[in-house]
Amino acid sequence: MDYNTILTWDQNVKSKHPDLSIAAGVVSNIKNSEWNPILEEMKQKIIKRILENYTIDNIKYEPITRCYRDFYWRIGIDPTKIRPAGEALVRRVLSNKPFPRISPAVDAYNLASVETFIALSGYDYSKLSFPLTVRFASNRDVFKGIGMKDYENLNGNEIVVSDKEKIVCVYPYRDSELSKIESNTSRILILGYSVPGVSMDKIVSAVRKACENIKIVCGGVIEKIEIL
Repeated sequence: MDYNTILTWDQNVKSKHPDLSIAAGVVSNIKNSEWNPILEEMKQKIIKRILENYTIDNIKYEPITRCYRDFYWRIGIDPTKIRPAGEALVRRVLSNKPFPRISPAVDAYNLASVETFIALSGYDYSKLSFPLTVRFASNRDVFKGIGMKDYENLNGNEIVVSDKEKIVCVYPYRDSELSKIESNTSRILILGYSVPGVSMDKIVSAVRKACENIKIVCGGVIEKIEIL
């Protein structure tokens, strides 16, 4: 696979945010329709570790969470209202709320986000029209996030990941309903989003962990993991 065809960066984004990067991985030939009991074992192990090491009061000081929060403020998002993905999932655990049960593959990569605190996206590869582009939104762009009933208008300041037809992610916190993973998904693209202060080694490690989790739970083959 030529990863140069997967994603490109708009120069305006790179000029304003030169320290941003994305790591990608692909897992193919998965089966996402059957629940593997190993997944529950993985969940309980990670939940135990979270409860042993964090509290609602101290989670916001976790170093990677702090970096994502700082970046959110920088791009005009209030992280006390819209939490970074890893932090939001950890807070659910600390609040004794059930871990989200969406599908085996989605739960598997969400566990990688909880374990690493890295913002990750998972997409049904077949629903994407490549190449993806990281760019600033325009005030004509609309976006329908997962779980949203209607499209919302973007204000033109957001950083987005789009394909040739649609926006698939508002960087780095919300994914599109139009490219989400479903029970019949057989090939998944995982993206891990960097922010200032978080090394690319950590981003790549989180993407690799997500792909490995998916393979354990859903089978399949991990294709090359690479920084884009």
